[in-house]
Amino acid sequence: MILVLTHADHEQGTEPVLDWLLAYGASFLKISSRDLVEPPRNWVIDVNRGDILIDGLSLREHVHVVWYRRFFDAFDARALGRLGAHAAQVAGDIRNETNHLGQFLFEVLQDKVWLPDYPALQRTKNKLSVLQLAQRCGLPTPRSLVLTTKAQLRAFWAECGGRLITKPVDFCGYYLEGADAYTAFTTRVTEAMLDELPDTFFPTLYQQQVAAEYELRVFYLDGTCYATAILNTRPAAPDQPYADVKLVYSSPQTHVVPYQLPPAVALRVAHFMRTARLRTGSLDLMRTAEGEYVFIEVNPVGQYLSPSQRCHHHLEQHLARWLVEQDHEEAVLPPAPALGGPGYLD
Repeated sequence: MILVLTHADHEQGTEPVLDWLLAYGASFLKISSRDLVEPPRNWVIDVNRGDILIDGLSLREHVHVVWYRRFFDAFDARALGRLGAHAAQVAGDIRNETNHLGQFLFEVLQDKVWLPDYPALQRTKNKLSVLQLAQRCGLPTPRSLVLTTKAQLRAFWAECGGRLITKPVDFCGYYLEGADAYTAFTTRVTEAMLDELPDTFFPTLYQQQVAAEYELRVFYLDGTCYATAILNTRPAAPDQPYADVKLVYSSPQTHVVPYQLPPAVALRVAHFMRTARLRTGSLDLMRTAEGEYVFIEVNPVGQYLSPSQRCHHHLEQHLARWLVEQDHEEAVLPPAPALGGPGYLD
């Protein structure tokens, strides 16, 4: 059986893979952290036997493969409003209890085949450690500093010719206000921003902005790279390029096309992913005018559906096939889809 760990509500990358699992006749179970604490699922955690039963089904006995697509849902604390001043503390305690229950689930299933490997996923959440690892594996990385003073930042800004960006060290969530949602994108550091900063501030990651011809999104699955080039044709001043491709991804001047990585780069990517013990992940690379491929970051549970659909990569089908092949139960598998689609760049 395949166990799918994902959010309770719609997660765009998960459902298309589940459709393929259904088409293949695979045996799978989808659960979220919300299932741990809310009905109608009937859970029993047998601590002494080291097992978890869902509606009488033993996960330890029946699960062979675990696909982790995110698991911990945000806890809705609105129902705790009647507790007044204690609501925030109670919400925090409930989150902690849920996290510990989830961690025990991971421990019970630690000898199963995971996609991605859960301990590796936790280690690669730190962008600073990942940048170091990529560099050791032969992938160029941007010059990066974590700074705390305006004087340090001004010196780095001058050293990089005014081409600096800043972004969170960890994933930044969304701040909801009415119908609006706010988050922190990768942002270019301007002189006006420098002037407004206090003399000291919270430790913040700054990187030299890569002078890229285009950005690449590479989906990696167990030794194979599926690459996508994101080309933006909007005219822009050379000294004011956009800092985050997500801000222009939906623009009609942005074109998403299949891309073939040079073999040497694909080998370095595979070496990096094996060293990180990641069977899968979405990597961001930038190609410079000099032909250098600069590593930016990797997200082990990154999104892949849009590049898959726009470039005919069929990633959801490849993922489903991989999960079924790792499972010990029989399923009918047609021939694998061809790699990529028309219009390959190399």
